[in-house]
Amino acid sequence: MYFWRTRALAEDLRAGRVSQRQRMWYLLGQMVMFASAVPVGFEFGEPWPSPLSAAASWIALAAINAAGVLVCYEVNRRGDDRDFLGRFVCLSWPVTIRLLVLVVIPGFMVVFAAVWWASWRGWMGDDDSSVMFVALGFGFAFPILYYWRLRSHLRWIAAASAT
Repeated sequence: MYFWRTRALAEDLRAGRVSQRQRMWYLLGQMVMFASAVPVGFEFGEPWPSPLSAAASWIALAAINAAGVLVCYEVNRRGDDRDFLGRFVCLSWPVTIRLLVLVVIPGFMVVFAAVWWASWRGWMGDDDSSVMFVALGFGFAFPILYYWRLRSHLRWIAAASAT
């Protein structure tokens, strides 16, 4: 099971070297990672100003995810149109890990440092909602980056397999 080497996994998928059992482990890992991220978001997230803003955020996130899946599917279909789900599930695991390590963790460190500095300088009040907007930005940026990376790898696999 690859944790970091997305390209190596893509090569194995293209060559048909990933068994159904291995694919199941990628799916299980991905679902555990996503399930563990939800409580963290609720525990440390800012309260929503209104139910309408919470609903709008959810609708926007649902639209990003739906568009991402459709774009990834279309890229695979235009290539060899084979094994979309298996490729998608397996690639999700290392793509997510890479984004967490390279984008999310450093991003949160920068945001927390900026919030601390702004608080220290007295620029933020107790009711300042700027932190929530930064969190929303990360919440929307992550799936966009995620689907962009998946699309890139799926296009590579499907194009190479079609020839």
